[in-house]
Amino acid sequence: MSTTCVPSISLSFRSRASRWTRLLLPGLLFVVTVSLLFLGSLLFLTPTPPSFARAASFETCATVPPREKPTFCNGADPIQGGCASDAETVTEEPILDGSEQIGLAQMRHSPSCNTYWGRGFSFLSGKSMTVFIPELGTGGNASFLSTTPEIYSNMIYATIPTVTIGIIIGPTRVVLATIPGVNLRA
Repeated sequence: MSTTCVPSISLSFRSRASRWTRLLLPGLLFVVTVSLLFLGSLLFLTPTPPSFARAASFETCATVPPREKPTFCNGADPIQGGCASDAETVTEEPILDGSEQIGLAQMRHSPSCNTYWGRGFSFLSGKSMTVFIPELGTGGNASFLSTTPEIYSNMIYATIPTVTIGIIIGPTRVVLATIPGVNLRA
């Protein structure tokens, strides 16, 4: 019976690989941990934008005291602000294309929030809608575009705003309905 001795090359390679693994793994874990701590500190040290702070707050237009309503309600979303639940339609105007009614423009009011906003419906399928409230300025709070058959605007506190709602019929044609506003503070 003869025995042959075969050199164990794979064992030698395995022992070198595990040695490198034992040396590199703690270093790699250290680098990952330091990186995560650094990124986490940047996240906590970066100031929070005011719009995000207001959105992340538990206070809404419906829950704040009356003296804070102008701050929380002007330019806020009526659904997120908690004001849509008791909303009533104050005024509505048909959106007419000639003599055909193709949509409906409404002025909505929330008695609990004392806010007003516009809402519109399109009776035409596949048409985009737009809403504009000049009292909210000229930025993103004042104008919206929707590809759904319903659209609504942000709110105005204690003022019935002028609301213009349009249905976009084609690339250069928009059919509009405007509900004039009333300043209740005057």
